Amino acid sequence: MKTEKATFNVFPNPVTKGNTLYFNRAQDYELYDMSGKMLGKEKNALTIDTSKLSTGVYLVKTSEGHIKRVIVK
Repeated sequence: MKTEKATFNVFPNPVTKGNTLYFNRAQDYELYDMSGKMLGKEKNALTIDTSKLSTGVYLVKTSEGHIKRVIVK
């Protein structure tokens, strides 16, 4: 029997700059800005530190192919 993994989620979203963005489960991810430039990546991560990000919209792409839009305000 195939076990379904929980849908990948990031929260809080929108996140206030400087606060931590959390995943609902550990994930390899790549972080992109809206122009498609990769800003960072991490293996088996549960959080993203937003303190170095500018306010704006970002894409979190996971190794499973999930893409989440994240707003930093």
